[in-house]
Amino acid sequence: MSLMPYIALFASAMIGGAIGVYLDQQKSKQYLQFILPFSGAFLLGIVVLHMLPEVFYENEGAHLMGVFILGGFLLQNLLEFLSRGVEHGHIHAKKDHNKLYILSIMVGLCAHAFIEGLPVAQAAMVHAGHGHTESFIGRPYLWGIVAHKLPAAIALSILLLASEVKKSAMFLLILIFALMSPLGTFVSELTAITAETQRAILAISIGFILHIATTIIFETDTNMHHSISYRKLLGVILGFGLAFLSLI
Repeated sequence: MSLMPYIALFASAMIGGAIGVYLDQQKSKQYLQFILPFSGAFLLGIVVLHMLPEVFYENEGAHLMGVFILGGFLLQNLLEFLSRGVEHGHIHAKKDHNKLYILSIMVGLCAHAFIEGLPVAQAAMVHAGHGHTESFIGRPYLWGIVAHKLPAAIALSILLLASEVKKSAMFLLILIFALMSPLGTFVSELTAITAETQRAILAISIGFILHIATTIIFETDTNMHHSISYRKLLGVILGFGLAFLSLI
């Protein structure tokens, strides 16, 4: 695999971290109100249009793949217990005695990012019922993860700032997070695994994405009294639209 997918995965998290660090926090949170629904809708669209057909297409072990998807969904719940939901935009700063709190969040986020990176190298560019040009652009799973990493990194950087983490430590933590998905991809490339194992890893990642995407899209806008903000609605529409365009 070329270097470009690694660069895209790394750069999206670093750019998101920079946005959260250098942009006014209020503006960063406003951007999240649009970017999060957009990325969630795009991820959900990629899963439904590309990843689920790939996992289940002409697969005699389809029921087992369903078990792996549910397992991934459950595993994301467990990781979220550590990360406190930062991967889908929850920001709960803790200023006093926060070292273990930050460590917990980083462990949950990094494990999540590493596992999501595993299928990038093996995710087929020819999907069930349709094909894509064999190129960097024709990788819907990769672009779904890239779109997800940007707002997750914004949320992480806002949380670290609000928790009064030192700038040097904050940049190191963002760098570690940015490296996790490329590391997962690199490990999967170095490991000789069967097609069925690759499919199982992809199914687990689908469970992750389904949990995150649906949480982002269907969470109530708490400041809107159970109504949907125009930013969220616009983000969802554009995210689904871009996912549909990936079929072309």
